Amino acid sequence: MIQVDLSADTIGTSVSKVWEFDGQRDSIYFFNSPFVPTHMQLGPDNRIYVPMGGRGVISRINKPWLRGDDVDFEDFAIITPTPSYPSTPNILNPRLGPVDGSICDTLGIDNNPVAQFRYNQDDTLDHRTIGFVDLSYMEPTQWEWDFDDGSRSSEQYPVHTYDNNGIYNVCLTVSNDNSSDTFCKLIQLGTVSTEEEDINPHVSIYPQPTHDYLRVAIHNYLPHRASLYIYDNQGHLVLESGLRATESTIDISEIPAGMYFYQIRDGQNLIDSDKLIKVE
Repeated sequence: MIQVDLSADTIGTSVSKVWEFDGQRDSIYFFNSPFVPTHMQLGPDNRIYVPMGGRGVISRINKPWLRGDDVDFEDFAIITPTPSYPSTPNILNPRLGPVDGSICDTLGIDNNPVAQFRYNQDDTLDHRTIGFVDLSYMEPTQWEWDFDDGSRSSEQYPVHTYDNNGIYNVCLTVSNDNSSDTFCKLIQLGTVSTEEEDINPHVSIYPQPTHDYLRVAIHNYLPHRASLYIYDNQGHLVLESGLRATESTIDISEIPAGMYFYQIRDGQNLIDSDKLIKVE
């Protein structure tokens, strides 16, 4: 899979390899047919979704505004319980504004920008390094970030490193010639002191019941070093796996079918626990 910069003066010199098929794919999830990613789709979260030619496997390009390996191609990002080849989710786009000043702009509607963003821990050894992703729409042309620690940025996709764990109210203001808009979001970075009230983390475990792969997503909380622990009915640990920041796909194919209990911990801090059911 290659990436081409269409804005480059010489397009041929802008080609970068994003991902290469190594032949190592689980036959359970793939038909006996040529392996061809058929098409891609940009989602409203600014990720590109790539059906990989199988029964319910969709990969994802998490940072398409970067180049080469930095785009963070994530294989097996979404695994659905039913076949999806060769389709992607039907993503509607209600955020298309007018082309101001064009002959088609007959309603006199201005592009008033709307601020929105997501964030994720950057793939570095420092858990306090956070990548912020602009999701604003209606054609903003300027971005102003306030990271709530005295630091600011005017980049569209800034990466910021905090000095300390804590709860931060991050705000993004976007603007164009018509107007401006501000969106703020509380984020909790690691465990905090007793003087601060924790944000209650929300954890998604799916699908439930599951088969061979489990998707774990941690919301509203950016861990220092999160891990998944799965125990059988006798309390024996049958699987331990480190979790990728915010979202991870875990291979549990070696565990027999049955009912289990799981815990998600950030060091000694228990984030979530519940039952887990695996089927044949």
